[in-house]
Amino acid sequence: MNAEGLIKLRIAAFIVNLMLQENGYTVISYGSDDILWRLIQVKINKENKVSRILLNMPTFIVIGKNRKPILLKVKFKGKNKSGRNIDWGHKQMNEYWPDAYMIIVTNEQLYFYLAKGESIIQLKSVFNINKKTNDKFVRLVKKFLLD
Repeated sequence: MNAEGLIKLRIAAFIVNLMLQENGYTVISYGSDDILWRLIQVKINKENKVSRILLNMPTFIVIGKNRKPILLKVKFKGKNKSGRNIDWGHKQMNEYWPDAYMIIVTNEQLYFYLAKGESIIQLKSVFNINKKTNDKFVRLVKKFLLD
């Protein structure tokens, strides 16, 4: 991941954080992009178990009204990008964090979707995000995350 990719990932995670908070969820940072960035800088070997756990740890713990914590990993996929790192990350996350969900933020139609196993679901339907709130944050994606 290069510096531009890391910046876009942080923006995407911040947008998801704000959207979920505005929708009544408590969002607690869990994984740190600082760890990810530092591991990349020192060219860590991605092939050992500790590296894979750290590189794929969830971004947030989200808590709703039912008080059940949900682990979420946020990824950004730019328009016309292969999504190869998302597919790899999803496979790794399922292996090391099987109860976690992956939220993909993209600057294309759908904008926010959730991956769990082989399923892809619109984020707004899982977290009951109303259209007005969804549209507000789609505008932020369009404003800050265009390629």
